Amino acid sequence: MKNGKPIGSAAIALGIALLVVSLMADSLGIGNASGLGWKQIAGGLGGAVLAVIGGVVLCKK
Repeated sequence: MKNGKPIGSAAIALGIALLVVSLMADSLGIGNASGLGWKQIAGGLGGAVLAVIGGVVLCKK
């Protein structure tokens, strides 16, 4: 695929959404306890990594 813009943009959007939902799970009522659990940390890191990969794909020539 020549143009990575749709894939890069989608990866950024999904990564940011995963990051936000993971870190706000307790506030949204989908978390188990107060504070950050290991699943929230893993989701936050995964979302951040996905967003960075999307940015790299988006900026690649």
